[in-house]
Amino acid sequence: MNRTPRPTQSLVFHADDLGFTHGFTDAIHRAHRHGNVTSTSIQSIGIAYDYARRNVLPDCPGLGIGVHLNVVECRGLRPARRQSDLVDADGCFRGYGPLLRAALSRRIRQQIVDECTAQIEKAASDGIAIDHLNSHRHVHMLPWLFDPICEHADRYGIPFIRVVRERFHSFGTRSGIARLLRDCNVAKQSVMSACAARASSRLRHHDVRANQRFIGISFTGFGSESAITAALAANRAETVELLLHPCVRRHSLDHGRLSPSIRRYCDAPSRAIELAAACSMALAKKIRDMGFATTNYAALADRMRKHATVRQRDGGTRTKNTIAAARASALSTHAATI
Repeated sequence: MNRTPRPTQSLVFHADDLGFTHGFTDAIHRAHRHGNVTSTSIQSIGIAYDYARRNVLPDCPGLGIGVHLNVVECRGLRPARRQSDLVDADGCFRGYGPLLRAALSRRIRQQIVDECTAQIEKAASDGIAIDHLNSHRHVHMLPWLFDPICEHADRYGIPFIRVVRERFHSFGTRSGIARLLRDCNVAKQSVMSACAARASSRLRHHDVRANQRFIGISFTGFGSESAITAALAANRAETVELLLHPCVRRHSLDHGRLSPSIRRYCDAPSRAIELAAACSMALAKKIRDMGFATTNYAALADRMRKHATVRQRDGGTRTKNTIAAARASALSTHAATI
């Protein structure tokens, strides 16, 4: 008789981009209420931020919420005159250029850190219980930005930060386009692995924890159930984050409100594939059969606090017992010498 193994690994089944658009927001809502998603991260600058905060979060009390820092696209929170190196005349981010120049410019780095601060403070001031930090396009993994983001987590009592540490694996791709996409993913994965090595060494300097493994770059563009299970098999660890980007394509509330690049991102065929995976009960069973238990960062942090309390209590009990035994031994020795 086949039995499902007892879960020994924690899987944070995560969907980015809550509040980014209405399409992403409704997809994440559906995937949590009727599917597998246990964690998400909200974009404070997204066009659907207020929609998500007022209509989705109250209906999803068990959904872990992080802040998805975005300094690549959309309109920033801070005035354009105070971050002119990052945004255009309309206050919209200029893309990756400023991030590359920031490595050589303290002024640009400070503008980026200040914008990240504003995005975190907006979510916190709106009463969102933030359980982790991550970023759009994983830019927080850049060596010069990772430490400041960890300092933000320390300052605001945010227990986790995402580390993009994904082990390379391969799965079948037949078409030329799929192979090209796979090769691009491998290149991104290599860059992130180099950044993750440094990030892991820096975590010991901060009061913040991270996932041990991450899954989400290798199957970007074709996040099917088979690709996800192959990635899970290659990235077993005590704590794993699985990232998807599910979206309801061509959402009516987004019509006419998205830039061409964001519209293409939202309408990509992979968005529907990942939404199907996020809602798949067959995938949920496969995950359980592989020994994973789904959770979120808030639950992981709560579990760690409880374990620390138990260790502290047990340590105190052992200390008291040791002192009592020492006293009894001393009394016995004293009595024997009388």
